[in-house]
Amino acid sequence: DTILAWAGWQRALDIRVLNVRALAPDGTVMARFPEVHSEDALEAAYGRAMALRARGQAKEAIQAARSALQSAQAPEQKLVVEMELARALRLNGDGAEATRLLQKLHSAFPLQHATTLALADTLLQQGDAAGVRQMLLESEAFGADVPEVFHLLARAASQMDDPAEVQYQMASWQRARGDWAAAIRQLQRALRDREWDEYEKARLEGRLAGLKASAPESARDELRRERRQEARSVSEAASSPMPALGNR
Repeated sequence: DTILAWAGWQRALDIRVLNVRALAPDGTVMARFPEVHSEDALEAAYGRAMALRARGQAKEAIQAARSALQSAQAPEQKLVVEMELARALRLNGDGAEATRLLQKLHSAFPLQHATTLALADTLLQQGDAAGVRQMLLESEAFGADVPEVFHLLARAASQMDDPAEVQYQMASWQRARGDWAAAIRQLQRALRDREWDEYEKARLEGRLAGLKASAPESARDELRRERRQEARSVSEAASSPMPALGNR
C-alpha cells in the first residue's frame, strides 16, 4: 500500500509505503519493512549511488542516482541528487550530458557554490579555460571568496599558458584559506626562482605589494620572524670555522 501524508508546511508531501519486501533474484524474501518513508528511500538510493561511483561502477551509479531522483521531492533534494548524477555521468565518460545538467543547476541555483565549482571543473576537463575564467569571475562564489574558485582559476590560467596568472591565483587560493603568509611567500618564490619578462614581473610585483599592504599583522609578524631566522642562519654559517684540510 502507498499513502500520501501531509507532513507540514515546511516539507513536501510524505510518501509512505507499507508492507515492503526485499526479494532476492529467485523471489526469496530477504527482508520485510512494515513502513518505509520517501526520505528513507531517497537516502538509501543516494547512498547507493555514491558507493557505486566510489567503486568505479559508473553505469550502476547512474541508475541508482536516477532512482534516487524519483524519491526526491524538495528542490534541495533534487539538487543534491542531480549533482551526484553529474559526477556519475562524468565517470562514465558522458561529459556533454554532465555539462548540460550542471549548466541547468548553475542557472537554477546561482547561489549554490557547489554547482558553480562542479561546472567549472567539468568545463576545464573539456578544455574551455576561457569560458571557465569568465564564469568564475562573474560568479557568486568568486564574490564570496571561496578558496576553490582560485584553484580553478589557476588551472584555467595554466591551460591558457599564463604562468604569472597561475602564481597569482595560487597565492589568492592561499589567502582565501586564511594563510596570508603562504600567499606572500608564493609570489616571492615565483619572482625569485624564475626569469620573467618586464610585463609579467611588474604584474607579480604589483600583486605582491597589494598582498603585503592588505595582510593582517599576524602574517607580517610571521614573515618578520622567518626573515630574522634566515638572517641568523646565514650569519651562523658565515662565522663557522672552515674544516681543516687533511694531509695527503
